[in-house]
Amino acid sequence: MDPRTSVGAPGRRRALALALAVALAASLVVALHPVAGHAAGATYVVKVDAKPPKGEMWDFMRFFPSSLAVHAGDTIRFEWNGVEGPHTATLVDARRAHHWRTVHQGKGGDYRLFVKDTTLGGDDHNLVINPQVAAPCGPPPSPTCSFDGTGVVNSGIQFSNPSDQPTFTVNVDPATPPGEYSVLCLLHPGMEMHLYVMPPGTKIQSPSQVLADAQAEIGHAKHVDGPAADAKVQRVRRQRMDDGHVHWWIHAGAVVGGVSADEFLDRTLRVHKGDRITVVGSMEIHNLTFPFTRSAARPFIATVCEQTGKDKPAQSPADCASPMDFRIDLNPNVTKATDSHVLSRHEVRNSGILIKPNPADGVSYPFRDHFTYKAKHVGRFHGLCNVHGPMMDIHIRVLP
Repeated sequence: MDPRTSVGAPGRRRALALALAVALAASLVVALHPVAGHAAGATYVVKVDAKPPKGEMWDFMRFFPSSLAVHAGDTIRFEWNGVEGPHTATLVDARRAHHWRTVHQGKGGDYRLFVKDTTLGGDDHNLVINPQVAAPCGPPPSPTCSFDGTGVVNSGIQFSNPSDQPTFTVNVDPATPPGEYSVLCLLHPGMEMHLYVMPPGTKIQSPSQVLADAQAEIGHAKHVDGPAADAKVQRVRRQRMDDGHVHWWIHAGAVVGGVSADEFLDRTLRVHKGDRITVVGSMEIHNLTFPFTRSAARPFIATVCEQTGKDKPAQSPADCASPMDFRIDLNPNVTKATDSHVLSRHEVRNSGILIKPNPADGVSYPFRDHFTYKAKHVGRFHGLCNVHGPMMDIHIRVLP
C-alpha cells in the first residue's frame, strides 16, 4: 500500500483545468448540439471516476455503471466523482468503441489526444492538446447537450473536484433510433460504457436501480481492482546480464480493471553500480525524472499564445491577439527523453512520456512504452513523475 496521504498534483492540474475552462468559455471550437424541444423523461446518473481510499494515488478510469439502458426522451447526467483526475464523457454513434477509436483516435484521427501545433497553424512543432478533445458541445462549466444517435457529443475535458464536482447533462432526443451506442473518455482508452436506447415500452431499470448498480461497481473497483493495481506496481523483475550486472524492471504506475495506481515502488530500490533499471509504462501516461530537487517544478503543460517564432506565455485567451491563438502546450522537457540515460543527482535525466496502451484499443500515441536508466555512480537518487506530481516519487540507491 502507498503510505502517502494526498493525491495528485493539485496546483498543476488545477492550472490546466482553469486554462481549459477559460479557453473554452472564450471560444468553442466545435459545433454545438443545442437542446431544443426535449420531452421530459427519466433522469439517469452516471458516475465518472471515483474517490480512492485515503492515502492511495488511484484514478478510476471507469464509468459507473459500465452499461446503461434508456429510452429516447430520457436524460443522462454524468457526475464527476474522483479527486482531480481529468476525463471526458463522449457519446458516439458506434456500437464498438474500439473501432471508433481506431478510426478517430488512431494515427491521423480527428480526435487523437495530442496534435502538433503545425496542424493548427503553428510553427513550433510542439505537441498540444487537441481542441476537438478539449472542447465541450455546449457552454462550460456544466454543459447541457442533446444526442440523437448521430455524430459526437462531448463534455470536453473536465477535472474532478470534490468541493465542486463538474456535471454534463445529455438529453436523449425523442427521435433517437433504438440501438447500441458508446460513451467513452477521449483521454483514457478502455474507459467506455455501453449505451442502449431501447424501443418505447421496453422495461428497463429505474434510475435508483442504476445508481445502486453503479455503487456496487465502485465498491468492487475499490476493494478488488485498486489493490490489484497497487500490488502490480510493487512487482520488480530482475535478470542477470552477460557482464554479471543485473537488469531491473520496475513499473511507472499500473492499471487493473480500469483502476490506475499512479505510483512507483513504495520501498527504495537497491541496485549496484553497473546495473540497469528499465521503467515500464502503463495504460496511463507517466514519466520518471531525476533528480527530484531540479525536476519537481517542471510543469507538464504550458499555456501560450501561438505566434510566429517563440510563442508568448499566456494565462487566458484574452492575452492573445485572437482567442483562437490560445494553445495548451505539452512541455517538451517533460515529454521528450534526455539523450543521457545515466542516473545523476546534479543533471536532469528524463524518461520522456511513457505509456503502454492496449493495442486492441486502436489509439495512437507519439510516445515510447519504456526507458532504461544506467547506474554508473554510487549514491542515492530521488525521482518523480512530472505528470502526476511530486507525490508520485521513487528512491533508488546505487551500491558499489
